[in-house]
Amino acid sequence: MDTLLYISYLYLLVLLLATFIERVMEILMSVYQYLEFRLGWDDFWNRRAERIARLLSAHIQRRWLERILPHRDVPVPFQKYLLDEKGGHSDKVIILSADLVRQIAVATAARFVATALGILFCVLTRIDLISIFNRDLGYRFLDQLPYGFRIAVSGAVIGLGAEPVHKLIVAVERRRKKKKARIQREKLEAAKA
Repeated sequence: MDTLLYISYLYLLVLLLATFIERVMEILMSVYQYLEFRLGWDDFWNRRAERIARLLSAHIQRRWLERILPHRDVPVPFQKYLLDEKGGHSDKVIILSADLVRQIAVATAARFVATALGILFCVLTRIDLISIFNRDLGYRFLDQLPYGFRIAVSGAVIGLGAEPVHKLIVAVERRRKKKKARIQREKLEAAKA
């Protein structure tokens, strides 16, 4: 019973850390959005989108169209932008949304910061989810992984946030119950035999 209580405590701690990281990221995103508005960083994202569009256009012109145009099998969405009616290259350019570039960059940075926070918390609290799951499920082979790797994976999982961590814990609990039921069924069959 003490083991079950200890594992439940660790699951609760992991959920609390994941929720804490989510809230910290929400606060950081609010601060970033305020600074972005206050300092007028929208021009930065416009320039960035134009630069990426130029790079994509140059890359497509050099590499992709040189290989595909002789065969005339350019996918339909790209024909509109890259080919004229005769099948040659048009003077149209690729347009990329500055808001889309901003969203991708900010989401990537936020995921990186959340993962780093998760790893930091796992290092500070010595939480090793792989060992916890192994203890709960009775599997020992994953304990042979290097400690640093297990901590990094644990931090990355916690950095995902509370909902994915909760789904993972529920899946592990479900698997543990199935394993326990299977063991009890095998004991009953052995007792009958």
